[in-house]
Amino acid sequence: GGGEFTRDADKIERAVTLLEELTAEFQVPDYQQLLALCYAERHRTLRFENRDQSEQSITKAVGLLEDLVARYPQNPDYRFTLSTVYSSALREFGPPPSDTEVAQIEERALTALKLLEELHRDHPGVPDYMQSQLSVHRGLGVLFSRTGHFADAQLHFQEAIRMYDSLHESETADVGSIMRSTFTRQWYADMLLGQFRKLKEAGQEPQQSWLLQAREQLQACIDTMKP
Repeated sequence: GGGEFTRDADKIERAVTLLEELTAEFQVPDYQQLLALCYAERHRTLRFENRDQSEQSITKAVGLLEDLVARYPQNPDYRFTLSTVYSSALREFGPPPSDTEVAQIEERALTALKLLEELHRDHPGVPDYMQSQLSVHRGLGVLFSRTGHFADAQLHFQEAIRMYDSLHESETADVGSIMRSTFTRQWYADMLLGQFRKLKEAGQEPQQSWLLQAREQLQACIDTMKP
């Protein structure tokens, strides 16, 4: 409810104040990283209440983390945190964003992907970096499908599914990964069927391949669930 939301916002404000003081007094990188995460959280809680302040918060978060990345290039943790802040809007649900917002979310998410690709290249043994790339592609697929950008959604869903398949080949998938893979395949299949139906109803000729792809994705979900 609204009360809980206000309490969360108050907690974040208190944390921001404290960490701003600590960061000013002691030049400790970890305080700066925490402050950046608090700003990112503030961005999320203010998104529908005060758009300007929300944007200022995300800009501050990015600025602090970019400073850490520049000063400590050998520390992958700061680059990874920066990538999660850049892609944070993909994890927010609410009314579908406007086209202007979609463009901004996409631009930040693509920056996150670039950081994650570099991290994966430099540290191939860390599965989190590839898992995060996968989540960003899935998030962009969902974002574009919710806002009616069919071709863009298709590209990102296909990339996410390609990454799931290569992950599953290289290691035994855990339950969480299987559930996320199933969710992605179902959402993609649903979008393909929806698009097929929409064009058919409008008297146009939809691509038969969409039906085949949807069936293939749903079949893969069933195969994954088999013991």
